[in-house]
Amino acid sequence: MKSKKGQITVFIIIGLILLLSAVVVIYFYEQRVTAPIKKAVTVPADVQQIYDYVTTCTDQIGKDGLVIMGAQGGYINIPAIIERNPSANIPNDPAGISRIPLWYYEGEDRTPTLEYMQNELAMYVKQYLPECTGNFESFKERYEILPKGDILPVVTFTDTEAIIQVKWQLDIKMQDKVTQLTEFVSSFPVKIKPMWELASKTMQTENQQGWFENLTIDLMASNPGIPLTGMEFTCGTKKWHISQVKKEIQNMLYYNLPYVRIDNTVYPAPIASMRTYDNLKADAQNIRAKLEAGKEPSWPENPPADVFEMNRMRLNVGTSKTDLKTAFTYQPEWPLLVNAQPNQGGILSTAQMKGPRKYLRFICLNQWHFAYNLIYPIKMSIKDDTAFNNEGYIFQMGFPVIIEGNEESRISFGLRKFVTPDTGAEFCTNFGTTTADIRAIGFTEGGIVAEELEGANITYRCLNQECILGNTYSDGTGAIRLTAYLPEGCSNPLFIAKKEGYIDGQKHAQKDVTEIMLTKLQKMNYTIIIHPYYEEVDRKDPTKAANQQWLDAQTYNKFTKTMHATIAITARNTSLDEYKMYPANATNEDYSAENEYVEFIYGDAQYDIDILLFKGDTPVGGYHAENLTIKYDELVGKKNAIFHVVEYRPLPETSEQQAGMFLFLYERGKYQDQPYWQKLKPTFTI
Repeated sequence: MKSKKGQITVFIIIGLILLLSAVVVIYFYEQRVTAPIKKAVTVPADVQQIYDYVTTCTDQIGKDGLVIMGAQGGYINIPAIIERNPSANIPNDPAGISRIPLWYYEGEDRTPTLEYMQNELAMYVKQYLPECTGNFESFKERYEILPKGDILPVVTFTDTEAIIQVKWQLDIKMQDKVTQLTEFVSSFPVKIKPMWELASKTMQTENQQGWFENLTIDLMASNPGIPLTGMEFTCGTKKWHISQVKKEIQNMLYYNLPYVRIDNTVYPAPIASMRTYDNLKADAQNIRAKLEAGKEPSWPENPPADVFEMNRMRLNVGTSKTDLKTAFTYQPEWPLLVNAQPNQGGILSTAQMKGPRKYLRFICLNQWHFAYNLIYPIKMSIKDDTAFNNEGYIFQMGFPVIIEGNEESRISFGLRKFVTPDTGAEFCTNFGTTTADIRAIGFTEGGIVAEELEGANITYRCLNQECILGNTYSDGTGAIRLTAYLPEGCSNPLFIAKKEGYIDGQKHAQKDVTEIMLTKLQKMNYTIIIHPYYEEVDRKDPTKAANQQWLDAQTYNKFTKTMHATIAITARNTSLDEYKMYPANATNEDYSAENEYVEFIYGDAQYDIDILLFKGDTPVGGYHAENLTIKYDELVGKKNAIFHVVEYRPLPETSEQQAGMFLFLYERGKYQDQPYWQKLKPTFTI
């Protein structure tokens, strides 16, 4: 029995020896593969200083070349096709003296190969070595040095260093002795090969996955200053200028891209364990699934502050563990091409919807969805802290991020996608020989005949492009107009006239004179008078009520701190649509100077008016009128508007009382046997 156990032990030992032998063989094989291919050079003592002189030159030239190569994405001499195209490179300095080529351009991979880079450095050494040695003038008193043949540098990049072997025959005569030097070797402790491999893998991953495009879209979606897709229960159209959105995107990229990390490189230590981040990633999927199912998810407690960086901004490019560092940057002064649809004249606007006119018209819904086309460059920097005896070395390259219709696009690239309809664009500088005579026509206060208006701003629109032409003015002939040359290339342009105190007007260009009619508005201060009304609503049938009475003796106009009102005014068949908060400073968040006044059409017009009165968040009354006529005679010479609203009593706390209140406001409300909205019609004073 003991003999068998001994045999088993022997076999185990033999197996361990074989395994250890295999590990040792593999280790030394890898060391042989990755070790510098450096050839030992034997130098006679009497010419050592000449050898050292040449290698000092190759050391300096080689280092200079490596620095240029690192700064210019693997190129020492940037190809003209890249250098002359500003869309194909990133400026390395404000003057653009040095540039970083993009490794991807219009579907073309422009990553330089290692062989190309080695040859670039060899050619650089060959070009500048004769100049550095200065024809060996400093040695002429002691030596006669005769170079023979061409300089033939051979550059090799290994995993740990760059090696330059220069084959250059020098016949050195000292007295009667001739010594020959044929080879010079310089080495540089810089991991340029692993740096290139890391950059290349990053470029390949980006081209395959569109990782930075998807990250950009996620960052835009989480930025409240960049409209992507959304919905708000607010009144009034929300607008964003594309130029402002562009600045927001530039700032977003500038501050966020440096947080991108690459797996297996050196980056700031995570706050928590990797298991914590993996668990949070799984939790995120469960949370998303429950939200999509309309269920309340279980939210994680106290997640680490860097969870977004670790789970969303960490990129796996398939590189092995390394001590290299990486960084990704975008500078606001670099180009960023952006367009979003739909837009009008470079302005993004929401689509506004309201509740039914008869019920809940005061509820407004703004929704939007914009499709972005976006192109911008990213610089990737890779740092070897140990290079050049801990002096450090940086290798950098660039690549474009391309988004088309909110999706990544790695196929096409170019300016052709970007016809941004910004006012003042190049379109507005290409004026032709066609002129236009444009006049804004409208009533002035107290006037009984429409007349030409001075100071109306005229905008020229052709499809989705706009140009500001100028303002109408008195030209000395008795006419008030704007005469202007028009941009080329539009067969049926539209003129838009805007003037403060008027509704915007527009009209397509006419043959001789284009007259644009503007509807005058009467701006007024306003107050609210509250008319208490009491009834006891039937608990079973809110359409019925008992003890109905107007409490006229209790009418008042002073709002308490907890009270406010919302006012919605629409003039039918016009673009006048107002939403006000009263008092104007009811909440700091909603304060706007526009809340201080209301506007009515300076003439006969029909209105829909909805007012809701609140105590705290509870609606306690209001006013509702449809197709209410307000005539010119009621407005002329008046500066103040008074809105009359109902306060429903007792305080509508139960659902039956609330139903009774809204039925009163919208259907059955009477005042002295007339619809209450007629008796409480807005009034106007001087």
